[in-house]
Amino acid sequence: MVYHESAKVDGKSITFTRYGEWTKVCCLFFHGFLASSDFLPPDADSEGMCVISFDRPGIGESDLIGKYTMEGFCKIITDILKEHEVESVHVFGHSAGGYYAQVYAQEFPDMTRTLTLLSSLPPLNCEETEHLMTDDLRKRRLLVAKAKLLTRFYFVSATNVINKKCDSIVKDRIELMAPFEQEVYRKHTDVYKNGLIMSATKKGKGAFYDAIALFSPKPHPVIDPKIPVYVWNGEADTTTTVEFAEYMSKAYKAKELHVIPGGTHMMFFAVWHDAVKEVKCINNL
Repeated sequence: MVYHESAKVDGKSITFTRYGEWTKVCCLFFHGFLASSDFLPPDADSEGMCVISFDRPGIGESDLIGKYTMEGFCKIITDILKEHEVESVHVFGHSAGGYYAQVYAQEFPDMTRTLTLLSSLPPLNCEETEHLMTDDLRKRRLLVAKAKLLTRFYFVSATNVINKKCDSIVKDRIELMAPFEQEVYRKHTDVYKNGLIMSATKKGKGAFYDAIALFSPKPHPVIDPKIPVYVWNGEADTTTTVEFAEYMSKAYKAKELHVIPGGTHMMFFAVWHDAVKEVKCINNL
């Protein structure tokens, strides 16, 4: 079963999607940029673990809370999880959500059983990863830092396009995927469309504040070496490249680095169950 729920935090609503019934140990998923909490296979919990995915502020039906930090959002999530008696989580993150996942593992090591990075961005504004930054990422970082009005206008325009042309955007993106990815996404095109539409609410304001949080300068996350790390990336991913994956695998001393032949940036949907089986197997669950 898939449940759409919400919690109140300082009078603001934070929405989340729950796959399956609450358990003491859950999978916690951080969605990517311009995505939303229900951008997972409908049977995401089929490996026997409840899966929780949160909308960031201003995304989906989550209320806007203005400027926030990644660390602050991770604390909000942890407080909500503890209210539901969750004792620990296997943390997963896709794309920009992979950066949130790294921050979560740093901030809450006692809650984190494992960390799985799926086509993940590296830390975006620290000295250690400056050599990884592409021209596009540097441009976006500069706009967020120096031209906030222009950045806000960009997201208003981008979300308008999503709302008007969602069907064609999804169709075009699926055509660029590897055959094994196309097979999965064509079965769940409605999930892809809904995830995209829900990212475009609040006239792009949620995406704007998400970008501010992501590109804010901060030290490189330090993750407890006792936390097993797993890295997955598509060989043909041009958004988060194999170079990114190799860097994070080395930086966090990952137990496994999976480079999937032909895989693109949206591969996470197709390998989700394999990624969950990996942490379930390692932890004898």
